[in-house]
Amino acid sequence: MKIFFNEKYFFLTKSKYAADKDNGSLLVSDDGGLQFDDLIANIENSPSIKRIVITTTNVESTFALLAEHYRIIEAAGGLVKNDADSYLLIYRNDKWDLPKGKIDKGEKIEDAAIREVKEECGISDVRIKSTLPETYHIYHLKGERILKRTYWFNMLSNDVKLLPQKDEGITAIEWTVKEEVLARFAKSYGSIKELIGAAI
Repeated sequence: MKIFFNEKYFFLTKSKYAADKDNGSLLVSDDGGLQFDDLIANIENSPSIKRIVITTTNVESTFALLAEHYRIIEAAGGLVKNDADSYLLIYRNDKWDLPKGKIDKGEKIEDAAIREVKEECGISDVRIKSTLPETYHIYHLKGERILKRTYWFNMLSNDVKLLPQKDEGITAIEWTVKEEVLARFAKSYGSIKELIGAAI
């Protein structure tokens, strides 16, 4: 499991991890005494550390302990494809992205994913085909540490009329062929790049 902070990340794994000392990895073992405050300070402030690898016998339990240091936000979205094998991308905050948004209280994850794609892209025909891996990233918002967990789905749509949700900072939407999608995200980093690399 990877939890991204900008271009850096925590990597929680059950496997033994061998790393070159010079590749920017900090290796720690969860023996019940992890100092998460120190690890968070390292991932946020140390220029030499690119990833913190935590080996653990229980990834979910270790993740839960790390998550205690953040306010959790849950979101849902989709990798939307049409019959012409093109993918739906949105342009938000000066970068290309996939449509997604926060899950409302009491809302089912699948319903939230469909709603957010419809709202952000101005389309009506959206269907879930299958589930994709969840992604995690951490960031600061108004002085608060946030951990966002995003649920993703493979989706289908053939709508051609696209209307960007401008009040959410979306200024453009387009259907994009696979090669161009990969090219646009090739120089980016983080959870979205990993998701696209694994799903397309």
